[in-house]
Formats: sequence, structure tokens, C-alpha cells
Amino acid sequence: MKEEFDSIRKKTIEQLKAGKPLLGKDDAFAPLLTSILNAALEGEKMHILQKKKSDG
Repeated sequence: MKEEFDSIRKKTIEQLKAGKPLLGKDDAFAPLLTSILNAALEGEKMHILQKKKSDG
């Protein structure tokens, strides 16, 4: 996880210095945003499955 953070940090600094955008398909925050969205979706899925199980 630390290596991933360091990689994102390095890419962010490089893109800022080059005047490039930080958001987009292959930009600095794409892996972080993907990770956050996947975690949120997984949490939502688990919540729904647990609710269905408890409802019978």
C-alpha cells in the first residue's frame, strides 16, 4: 500500500510540474479513485447480502 501511495505521489508531482491534469483515465489519481470506488461497491454489496440474509 505504501509503495502504491508513493507511486501516486510521484506521478502527481510530475504531472503538476508538467502542467498536466490530475484526473482522467491514465492520470495520477486514477488508481486511487478506482480503489476507493471498488471498496465502496464491495461494501455496498456486502451490506445488501447481509440484509437479505437477515430478512430471510
